[in-house]
Amino acid sequence: QIIKRTSSDLVQYAFSGIQVISPKLLPLITQEGKFSIIDTYLSLAETGRIKGLHIENNWFDVGSIEKLEHTLANFEKLSFNTLNTAS
Repeated sequence: QIIKRTSSDLVQYAFSGIQVISPKLLPLITQEGKFSIIDTYLSLAETGRIKGLHIENNWFDVGSIEKLEHTLANFEKLSFNTLNTAS
């Protein structure tokens, strides 16, 4: 089912950099050489040929030493949804 959305019902999300793509996506990429995949995804999103996945678990930006140190320093304060595997 294709659902067309208006700008009033869109929600912005961050790009996590984690990707699982179908091989069907590769022929749709028209850029050559070094390029930002974000530009490709935004272009494909305009045509409705791509979609994202909303993940409700905790994600952490650890792309720099400072961000990693901040996450580690605050790790025990964070709330996690965990599975109880004890029987």
